[in-house]
Amino acid sequence: MQLLVRRLTPGPEVSIIPIVDRKVRVEEGWRLLIVAETRSRATARLSGVVIDHRQRDTVEGGYIQQWEIEIFVWAGCSVFSVSEESGEEHRLTLDVAPHEEKFGAARFREMLHELAETNKDLLWGLSPGAVAATRGSDSPPIVHPTIIEADLPAVLDAIRQLRADPLLLQERRREVLPLSRNRRPDHRTLKWMLSRGQSQIALKSISDNSDLPDPRLVVDQSTVFVTSNHPATRYIKSLLGRLQRSLRLTARAFESVARGSGEGHLADNETRARAAYLGSVVTRAVAEIQTTLRGSLFKDLEPLPLTETTLQAIGGHPLYGRIQTMVRRLLEPGLDLADRDVPSEGLMGALRPTFDLFELLVLSRLQRALTQTLGAQWQIDERPFTPGALLSHDGSSTRQWIAHSKSDRTRVELTYQPEFGAYAESKTELGRRSLSGKRRPDFTLSVWDKQTLVAWTIIDAKYRASRQSIHDALADIHIYRDSLRWHGRRCDSAFIVVPALAPDAIRYSHTDYLLEHNFGALVLDRKPAEPINGQCSLQPALRSCVAALRS
Repeated sequence: MQLLVRRLTPGPEVSIIPIVDRKVRVEEGWRLLIVAETRSRATARLSGVVIDHRQRDTVEGGYIQQWEIEIFVWAGCSVFSVSEESGEEHRLTLDVAPHEEKFGAARFREMLHELAETNKDLLWGLSPGAVAATRGSDSPPIVHPTIIEADLPAVLDAIRQLRADPLLLQERRREVLPLSRNRRPDHRTLKWMLSRGQSQIALKSISDNSDLPDPRLVVDQSTVFVTSNHPATRYIKSLLGRLQRSLRLTARAFESVARGSGEGHLADNETRARAAYLGSVVTRAVAEIQTTLRGSLFKDLEPLPLTETTLQAIGGHPLYGRIQTMVRRLLEPGLDLADRDVPSEGLMGALRPTFDLFELLVLSRLQRALTQTLGAQWQIDERPFTPGALLSHDGSSTRQWIAHSKSDRTRVELTYQPEFGAYAESKTELGRRSLSGKRRPDFTLSVWDKQTLVAWTIIDAKYRASRQSIHDALADIHIYRDSLRWHGRRCDSAFIVVPALAPDAIRYSHTDYLLEHNFGALVLDRKPAEPINGQCSLQPALRSCVAALRS
């Protein structure tokens, strides 16, 4: 069997991607064409899921089959396998790197951290196989493979940096040592010398031109020691000890699936291969952490729990703070899968796809921006946005963040994935209707005076960056703006929110363009806006509603 991997581009050119040690390096957003020359008909799977062939040609001696794969999300390593009817199997690992023009690895980790700070459950959702999953406090300590592949190498790299440049602590001690001529004795040392006749005699015999300590004269003196016995380093040791124990259990779980023992006997060959790979990654990490803890920096330190002093030291040191953040994420308790009898689905899935995580990040930022913009004169009800509602939503109900004015009956609603029914259907929910087919934008922001709709805005989160992708995304909200009606009213403005914009698409985010058309692209800030000024990149999406409140 022979495999060939090509990258498909919008233009006529097709580039061949080299295969090195049965692994190809690809990026999020690429379209791949995988061609296999086989002696019999073959079936292809990606992460254990069967994919349909695009083309199959009969040639002398066998077949040439093609499969097209579009990589929508950063998935870490995914296993692509081709199995012939004869039993021959060929595996290929797709090492999927993040799209640097969108988020990149660093911002992906920042996104996970921000969502986890909002609520840890928001990270967990539907696997690629559409298997529902929620966190469970009693679930085994196995974190999702994407988290392992995103953070574990970064943790190990940060630990190496810490070993090379740890925080140091100066300590003063009193010891009986030979007295040096270039060190001024303190009062306590002089008193000690005067109380001992031998010391006085030895002092008189020191040569005037010698700066070296006289071995005959030993005195009690103050000495400064530089030590690595810093509270923050001792806390990091306690964290690494916990991480080492947790990763050992993780490695055993992966190895169990790889061997096919226990519930692992239900796993297919691709899942076992994936588990074996992840088990080896975790085992190597455990060995490196063990070597670090036995090294000169940590071996004589007593582990220290998190204290106020430790927290202050870590907060003032970026490297220590980064290690704490990543290790705590790797210590998450794991998943309680809806179907525990299918370990392959548990192994492959449960972290939400990148575009889904980005949508939740936009939702979180919108809530924050609205809270800061409205101020203390509004009472906020955000119960429908609990993680349970977000994870289990089946489209049958509406989820809303609502702010009620304390001075009148005005309210502001942020609705998540509202449904606008098709015009041909007689029944429409809450006055929402599409002039064509049924549609569901990501968010609507509306202002109400009692039961009267005053203004509303459409917001769509799009994990895209290139010019053509931005054009496609803007076309979507063109359709929303023209076709959607709420109580007979067209929307006042419509925007997409994106992680970044290519240079040739930046015009769609310029302030004059947004003001003139009430339409365009908003680039999400890397960090949330500070509560002091409340200014953020999402403000244009709030403008129509804020204006309606002031009118």
